[in-house]
Amino acid sequence: MKQQLIDDICAKLNELKIPFRIKDNTYIYVNTEFFDVGYGTQPKMVLYDLTVLLDEPNTSVFMYVKTAEKYISPDGAIGEYTNQSSSLFRTVKSVCSEPDGKVSVITIDLGQVPNTVKDTAFKYGWKFRTALNLNKRGKKTETAAVKPDTDSWETEIDYPETVALTEPEPAPEPAKTEKKGFGSKLKKIFRR
Repeated sequence: MKQQLIDDICAKLNELKIPFRIKDNTYIYVNTEFFDVGYGTQPKMVLYDLTVLLDEPNTSVFMYVKTAEKYISPDGAIGEYTNQSSSLFRTVKSVCSEPDGKVSVITIDLGQVPNTVKDTAFKYGWKFRTALNLNKRGKKTETAAVKPDTDSWETEIDYPETVALTEPEPAPEPAKTEKKGFGSKLKKIFRR
């Protein structure tokens, strides 16, 4: 069942031409850059981070998505926006190279990725949760794959462990206080 989930999610990522890695047949990682299609004077890069954890004992799928926007100034310097109003559901462009050597620019709707993960989880009867942050306590190291037809190269990538969401505790109820309006003043006068 878990392998079917992984296959369906990876098939959609392949269809969208988004590079990904699979770790321990449990994690699917995406860490890549796109160019924003929005209308503006400065071109923007979108750093896209996606982690999908498939928890087989609990039949749950946890997903963490993060985007960060960076701008490219006219002199070529890259800077990060301080107040980001980014959306995870946006249209971006990516440069892809085909196996035959052709290079093309494609447009990707990033909203399809979380929707696919959620729909795939429900399709197989699994629970779906969105993780709000990643726990950086345990570090794992993975070596990147070797590109075909090139010399081998290695990159170390630190992947944090995914933290499951918990139900928030209910807020305590405020103490009941008597309103201090005109009516309460009249009550005090008539009590005397």
